[in-house]
Amino acid sequence: MKLIQLWAVVLLALHLTAARNAGAQSLWGLKAILQRSDCQYWMLNPDHSLPALEEFSICVNVQRSINNSAWTAFTYVHPDQSRVELGLGGRGGKLHIWLFGMYRTVPDTLTVGQWCSICITWSCSTKQLQLFINGSNAVVMDVQPEDSTCGLSAGGSLTLGAAHYFTGGMMEVESGTNLQGNITLFRVWRKIRSPELHSAHSCTDGDALRWHGRVWNAHSCPAEKDDTLTCDLLDPTGKQEMFDALAHLTVIPSDDVGKVQDLVYERLSNEFYTDNYHVYPVKELLHIYSIDGDEVPKSTSKPINSTPNPTDTNTKPSITTILDSFFKVSVNVTIEESEVDPADTIQTWLYGTLSANGISVLNFHFISPQTRTVRLKKRSNEVKEALVFTEESTDVVSVRLNAVLTDSPAPSHSCMFQMLVPKCSDVEETQRQIHDLLEKPYSNGSMRLDADPENIFISHIEPGLCPQLTQQTRQGRYVWPWTPAQRTAWQHCEADKDCLAFRQCLLSADTSQAAWVSPELQRCPTVVATISDLEQIEVTRDTAEDVLQMIVDILKEHDSLDKCDLQTVLNKLQEVLNITTVTRDLAEVIVSIMSNILNSKSDLQPFTNDILNITDTVGVELSNFIGESDTVVAPGLALSVVTVDPENTNNLTFGVTSVNDGPYPTIYINKDPYEGTVAFISLPSALHASFPPRNSTNPRVQFQFYGVPALFKDGESGQSLNTYVVSASVINVAEPVENLKEPVIVTLHHLDTQITGKEVHCVYWDFNKNGGCGGWSPRGCWKHNGTLEYTTCMCDHLTHFGVLLDVSRTPIDEENEKILTVISYVGCGLSSFFLGVTVLTYSLLDKLRRDYPSQILLNLSIALLGLNLVFLTNSWFSAFAVYGLCVAVAAAQHYFLLASFSWMLLEAVNMYFALVKVFNVYVPSYILKFCIVGWGAPLVICCLVLVVKQEAYAVTSFTDQDTLEDSEMFCWIQDDVVFFVSVVGFIGLVLLCNFSIFLVVLLQMKKMRVNQPAGTHRSLLKDLRGVASFTLLLGLTWAVAFFTWGPAKVPLLYLFSILNSLQGSFIFIFHCLMKENVRKQWRIHLCFGRFKLQDQSDWSHTATVVAKPKRSRFPKFPTVASFRSSKSNSTQSSSLSSDSSQPQDSIRRPNLDVMYQQSLVLPRIRLTPSAPPSANANGDLPEAEGYEVRSWIPAERSSSVHYN
Repeated sequence: MKLIQLWAVVLLALHLTAARNAGAQSLWGLKAILQRSDCQYWMLNPDHSLPALEEFSICVNVQRSINNSAWTAFTYVHPDQSRVELGLGGRGGKLHIWLFGMYRTVPDTLTVGQWCSICITWSCSTKQLQLFINGSNAVVMDVQPEDSTCGLSAGGSLTLGAAHYFTGGMMEVESGTNLQGNITLFRVWRKIRSPELHSAHSCTDGDALRWHGRVWNAHSCPAEKDDTLTCDLLDPTGKQEMFDALAHLTVIPSDDVGKVQDLVYERLSNEFYTDNYHVYPVKELLHIYSIDGDEVPKSTSKPINSTPNPTDTNTKPSITTILDSFFKVSVNVTIEESEVDPADTIQTWLYGTLSANGISVLNFHFISPQTRTVRLKKRSNEVKEALVFTEESTDVVSVRLNAVLTDSPAPSHSCMFQMLVPKCSDVEETQRQIHDLLEKPYSNGSMRLDADPENIFISHIEPGLCPQLTQQTRQGRYVWPWTPAQRTAWQHCEADKDCLAFRQCLLSADTSQAAWVSPELQRCPTVVATISDLEQIEVTRDTAEDVLQMIVDILKEHDSLDKCDLQTVLNKLQEVLNITTVTRDLAEVIVSIMSNILNSKSDLQPFTNDILNITDTVGVELSNFIGESDTVVAPGLALSVVTVDPENTNNLTFGVTSVNDGPYPTIYINKDPYEGTVAFISLPSALHASFPPRNSTNPRVQFQFYGVPALFKDGESGQSLNTYVVSASVINVAEPVENLKEPVIVTLHHLDTQITGKEVHCVYWDFNKNGGCGGWSPRGCWKHNGTLEYTTCMCDHLTHFGVLLDVSRTPIDEENEKILTVISYVGCGLSSFFLGVTVLTYSLLDKLRRDYPSQILLNLSIALLGLNLVFLTNSWFSAFAVYGLCVAVAAAQHYFLLASFSWMLLEAVNMYFALVKVFNVYVPSYILKFCIVGWGAPLVICCLVLVVKQEAYAVTSFTDQDTLEDSEMFCWIQDDVVFFVSVVGFIGLVLLCNFSIFLVVLLQMKKMRVNQPAGTHRSLLKDLRGVASFTLLLGLTWAVAFFTWGPAKVPLLYLFSILNSLQGSFIFIFHCLMKENVRKQWRIHLCFGRFKLQDQSDWSHTATVVAKPKRSRFPKFPTVASFRSSKSNSTQSSSLSSDSSQPQDSIRRPNLDVMYQQSLVLPRIRLTPSAPPSANANGDLPEAEGYEVRSWIPAERSSSVHYN
C-alpha cells in the first residue's frame, strides 16, 4: 500500500456531561454542610488514600456558622492509629495545627460566617511548617519531629469536619469538636505552593488528593451547590450537551493511510475524564478520512499558547498580542484597630477588593517607615508582645513591649505589590479603576482600613517574556519557549509522551521582569540514571550548568566510581570548561564535583594528571571576581586566584589551616603563618620576571591545596606522601616558571609526626613521569630544615609540592587492614582467655607442674598472656596522650614479646636435651636458670633501649590519609634501628635456633621409629598432631612474617594473623584439652556427681620402684634434670600405659603423642651393652606385689624410669 503524507479530518460527536453522576461527581462549586447531628463529617473513601509525602501543601475552605470554642476542620490519623499525623482545628480561641503527633497554636483570626481559605505546607528539607490564611503568610514555624519520621505516612484515615480516633480497631468520632459549618475545596499537593501560587491559581485541583465525589464518602451529607463560591466550574443546568468537533491532523512522518485511520480511531474511541467534565465520543459518528493539504483551513490569527510548537520553537510571541497588563502599586493605609496584624489585614483587604474584580495580587511586600511587626500575640486586653526591628539595622532583636492602649491616632502603614490585570485594553482607564477600588474604605465589622488617595501610586510595567531556554535534566532535554509572565509552559516528557512537564514564568518582585522558575519534572521518568548515560548528553553553552548539576546529583548516589565512570565524568567536566565561560558560581560547582571525586573511594591514580589539569583550568578561566583575590573551597580542596601588583611582589604568600570541626580548609593570603597551618608557600620577589606582558589587567597567581594524599600515588615502593599538597602557578604564562634566582619556600605539616630515623625528601609532581601518568621527582627541590612536625623545602620552580617519607613497613590497603585488625583482636582475645585458663590450671593443680616441661609451659603461657593483654589495651592507653604512659606501654609490649620468644627458645633447648643429647647432661638448678634467661634477657634488652634511646618508644599515628582527620594511635617502637635489632633480629635468631632444633628432633624421631620393634608403630595422625604441637609451641609460625612481600603478601598476612593470634588457644587445646591427666585433674577438682573422679592419684598405676643397682662396666652417667628431679614425679608419663605390661628389652622411642599429651619422656638405654635386661625389669609388675627396680642413676640425681 502506498505511503503518503496524510491529512486526516476527524468528525467527533461528543457528550459533555455535568459532573452530577453518582460516584463520578465533581465537587467544584459544591460544599459539604456539616451542621446537623446526623451529618457531622465526611470521610475518605476506602479505595483512595493519601500517599507518603516528604513535602506537601494542603488547602481547605472553611465557613463556620457559630463561634464554638472547639471545632475541627480535618483530621488525618496515622495508619497504625497511634497519633494524629495531620490536623487543623480550633481550641479556646486558638488555631491548632497537628503534625506528627505534636501541635502548634496560633491566634484564631477566622471570621464567623465568612469563607476562609486555609493552607498548610510542610517540607522535610527545611523542617518548616507554614500556615496561610486567605493567601497571606501568617505563620512560619520550625518543627523538629520527635522520631526519625519526617514525611507524611501513607494509608491513614482522613475525616473532614470532625476529629476521630480508634478503639479496638474501630473508628470513633470525637464528640463536641465537630465543625458546625461548611467545607469545600479540600485538596492536597505533592509539593510546597507559595502564597503567590495559591493566590494566582486558587482554582487548581490537587495532584495527591482531589476535590471530587469519587474520593469522599459523604455519610448521608450530600454536597450542595453554593453560587457564592468563586471556583464554580459546573454547568448550572446540569444537563448533557452534545456538540460536533472538527480536527485536522498532520501525520509526520508519513505512514500507511489505513494504519493511521485505525490508530486514530482507537485513540479517540476512549472516554476522557477530568474532575470537571466527562467527554465520550459517539463511535457511530466518528469518521476519519484523508484529504489534500489544500483543503486545510488557514488560521487568520495565531493565539498565544504556552505549549511549544514542535515545528516552531524559536518564534518569539509578539508583546502586542498579549492582553495581560501588569502594574506596580504603592499604597499607604491606616488601620483603626491596633490589635491586628497590619500585614495580614492589608493582604486580606487587597485580595478581597481586587480579586473579586479579576485582578491578581502578586509579590506583596509590607513596608513600615520605622518599625515592622512580624508576629503579634494578644496577651490581654491591654498588653501585647511583638518582635520588631528597625529599617536602618539588619540585626533582629527581641523586644517585649508592655503598654496601655490609648486612643492614639491610627498608625499608617505602607505596602508595595504588583498586580496582573487580564484582558486590559486601556492602560490609563485600568489605572483609574484600580485607584478607585483602593481608595474605598474597607471594614469587616471589627476593624476599619482606609487608603490615602494621595499616596496611592500605580505604574504600568512591561515584564517582557521569559526567554527561550534549552534545559538538560536527568529527565531529558527540554526547550522552554518564549513565555509571557505569569504563564506556564508545558512539554511532553522525553521518556513518556503521555506525561507532561511544566515550567512557570513568573513576574520577579525585584526586577519586575519575567523570569523562569525551576521546572516541575516529577511526573517524568528518569532518562539519565547512571554516569554511563552522560556519554550521550551533548554539552552546549546553554546546558553546561545543567550537565554539572546532573553530575552532582549522580555522584550523591555513588560512594565510588570505576575507571570508566570516572573517565566519563572528567571528560564532561573538560567539555564544560572548553565551551563555556567560568564564572564564580560555575567554579564552585566544578570544585565541589572534584572534591566529591577526591573524597570518594575511587582509584584516582590513573587520573591524577587529569584532575590536576581540570582544577588548574578552573583557576585560569575564573573571571569576574571582586577584589584582590578570590577563593573557592570544598572538602579537601581549595583554589585561590590572587591579583599581583608587578611593582610589589614581596610577601606573596598562601596558607592553609585545617579546621577541627569540619572538612573545609581555611585559606589566608599574604599573612604570616597561623597556628595549626598545614601548608604554607611563599613566593620570591624574583617571580616578577616570569609574569606575562602586562595588558589592561595585572597578572594573577593561582594557588591550589589538596587535602587528599590518596590522589598522589606514585607507586614507588618504600616511599609515602607524608604531607598535604600545595601548588602555585602564574596564570597565562608563556613558559614554565623554573630556574628562579630566589627559591620558592614551602612549609608542610607532617601527617605522621613519628619520623625519627626516617629520611624525608622534598619533591614535586612531575606530569611526565611514569609514562605520562605522573609521579614525584626531587629535581630542583631540596630540604631546608625540619622538625618532627614540619619540613621546610626550597624549590627553584613552581608546581605541586609535597614531602615524601621513606617507610620500610609498607602498609597494605585499607580494606584488608581492617579485616586483619579484626582477626588480630579477636584471636588475641580468645588466646588471652584460654591462656588464662591454662595458667590457672597449671598454677592451682600442683600435680600438673611437677615436671620441668610443665613448668616451662607455664612460663611460656604467662609471657604470651602478658603479650596479648598489652596488645589489646595498647590503643586505649595511647588515647590518653600521656608520653610517659605510652613509653611504659610500648616497653611492656616489647618486653613480653621478647619474653615469649625467649621461652619458646627454652622449650626448644629442653626438647634438645631430652631427645637428642640424652647423656652427659646435668644442669643444676635447671628451672631457675631457665627463668633467669627467659625473664631476665628480655628485661636487659628493654632497659638498654630505655637508657640509650628512650624516644624509640613513642606513639604511632595511623593517619587516614584520605581526609584531614587523624585516627587510631598505638604505642610501639618508632626507631627503625631499635626495631630491627631488638625485635626483628632477636626473633629471627630465636626462630633460626628453634627451626634447627626442630629438624634435629624430627631426624632423631625418624631414627627411633626405624629402630622400634614391629607392631609398635603409631598412626600417622598422631605423628602429625605431634608435629603441629611442636610447631606452635616453638613459635615457628612466626616465621611467616619474613615472607610477607610480593604478590603473596596479603594471603601470608592472613595466615600469620590467624596462626599467631590464636597461638594461646592452640596451646590450651594441645596441652590442656587433649591431655588426659589434665582432664583427670579437672574431673577430680572441678566436677560434681557422677562426673567427679575420685582422688586416685595418677601414680596409683605407677610401676616405678627402686631397683637395686647392678654392677656394670659402664660409668655412672648424669641424666638431664629437666625431666624428673629427685623430688618430683611425672604427671602422665610416670603412669604405665596399656603397653607397660609387655616386656620391652630395647630402647623405647619417644612417643610424639607424649610431646603434646604428656610430659616429655626420657628414653632409657640398656643396662649392659650385650645382654638385654631381665624381663622383670620392664614386665608386668602388679602393684600388690611391690617389686622394686634399682636404678643405676645415683639417688640424688635420679629420675624415675618412665614407661610408655
